[in-house]
Amino acid sequence: MTRSVAHQTQRGSGMRVAWNPALARTAFLLLLLPVLAAGAASFFGKGGATPGVAGDFAADTSLADAYDTLTADPDRGESLANQYEALAAEANRRWSLDHGATGGTACAASACATNNFTSLRDAYASLAAQEALLLRLADPSDPLNDLERYQAALRLPGIARQIYDRAYLYFWQRDYARAEKLFGLLVAPTNPDGFTKGNSHYWLAHLLYARHGDAQQALPHFLQVHAYPACLVFTACAYLEAAQIYHGMGQRDIALALYATQIPSIDYWRNEHSAATASLPIAFEQGDVTNVAVQIVRLQRAACVLHANCDSIIMATRRRLARTLPASHCEELLAWAHYWYSPMQYETERIQRAMSQPDLASNSAALTDMLLHGWPSMDEVAQCQPEILTNRPLSNNIFPQRRRALP
Repeated sequence: MTRSVAHQTQRGSGMRVAWNPALARTAFLLLLLPVLAAGAASFFGKGGATPGVAGDFAADTSLADAYDTLTADPDRGESLANQYEALAAEANRRWSLDHGATGGTACAASACATNNFTSLRDAYASLAAQEALLLRLADPSDPLNDLERYQAALRLPGIARQIYDRAYLYFWQRDYARAEKLFGLLVAPTNPDGFTKGNSHYWLAHLLYARHGDAQQALPHFLQVHAYPACLVFTACAYLEAAQIYHGMGQRDIALALYATQIPSIDYWRNEHSAATASLPIAFEQGDVTNVAVQIVRLQRAACVLHANCDSIIMATRRRLARTLPASHCEELLAWAHYWYSPMQYETERIQRAMSQPDLASNSAALTDMLLHGWPSMDEVAQCQPEILTNRPLSNNIFPQRRRALP
């Protein structure tokens, strides 16, 4: 019967086989058998029997049955489990070396090392966690509390993206409570997927800040997004929202430095418009008329590209500026700003000023890393990776991590 079902399914008859979790676990472990066998041959010597293992199990004993025996008998299982873990670790080590020797990239080798299981026990734990989590996700009435117990499932290929897509769906369905819990699961240290982890840091922070009004809990997550290969749209938003929080804390120079950071993305000009608009009141609070003029220039350039009307904001800013300076001086200052303003130079100066604060180190090491994170210029990206500026799904942080060098 099994043979005929498999034969009919192979021929595309449309018949479906019921999902059997126990059978799936056994199949997964049987896939590991060649690797473990290669590791055993290399670790204990080719052609010889495996000491302490071959004598305990018959040659035709399945891997699943062997594992069940190891975990069920505490008197003999511990020593045998250690031997199997040694076999798996040696097989993984040799596979990684072979992979590197055959031309695998450093990134691929790193990813494999992150996802490898060092024991059958780890593999079973991840599979069991995945199965239990997917069952809970299939239940629309489950509030998804206590998801920490499923962190082991994140080590399985593809599961992090599956969870992220579900969390993102919950967010746009306004099911914020469940979305927040899934994003919280994805920022766990066991998640090796940088894209889902970085994006989840942003969305978790956004929900904490916008929905709960908890800036203190949200800020550490905003400060993490830039360190992952996340969506650049969300990365830029993390800078903007972190700047809002620092402005609310009265740390204006840090807020201005974050608003000045030039992050290349498909939403660059929209972010420039938002950053300039938010920087204007801070410049007035500091009594810095030169910075006011710079923000007017930023706003005008962004509005021109976006075909947006910012006349009301600029006229109100000019009137407010006229209370401080004579009209002739205002025009001279604006003309100078139009001629002088350089986004990269302004960014460097604002970051230098923020870094010169004596209490910056005590604020957060993550903040220092965020300020000193080096981004390529728009011109560099337009020349080398133009798809980042034109294709929204491809507008991701694929740039190598580099530290900004301040003069």
